[in-house]
Amino acid sequence: YLTKFDLAPVFSEDEFRHWFLPQPGIVDAFVVEVDGEVTGEL
Repeated sequence: YLTKFDLAPVFSEDEFRHWFLPQPGIVDAFVVEVDGEVTGEL
């Protein structure tokens, strides 16, 4: 998918593992921020 863009990231296998696979002790979360205040989270 990303190859259709002029600029696309290239990850080594180790980099991919680090950024995209679950890590013990790490919780991923997404927050919604409006005017500097957190208004929701997923």
